[in-house]
Amino acid sequence: MATSARKDLTHLCRALKTPSLLASIDRLAKMAREETWSHEEFLAACLERELSSRQTHGGDNRIKAAHFPAHKTLEDFDFSYQRSVRKEVVVHLGSPSTSSRPRTTSSS
Repeated sequence: MATSARKDLTHLCRALKTPSLLASIDRLAKMAREETWSHEEFLAACLERELSSRQTHGGDNRIKAAHFPAHKTLEDFDFSYQRSVRKEVVVHLGSPSTSSRPRTTSSS
């Protein structure tokens, strides 16, 4: 890749905060040339790579940015220490089926 183009891409990827794209752009550009991709196909491959990376590392990055002292999960919680907390209730509330259901209110 030409030096000036590489410098531009490095600057743009850093400004847009797309580190995985920066790391894989040479490989993707080589594949695009060899397989004669259109500009749209190359752009789609670049964006797919960045999206995949963000989905894979997104939770880790948010936890790191929050500066929590340690990564903890419900599985790590010591229910014997806090006896007033019922494990069954916490596990139920932490399940995906509970957290994704819409909440309803009763009008009494």
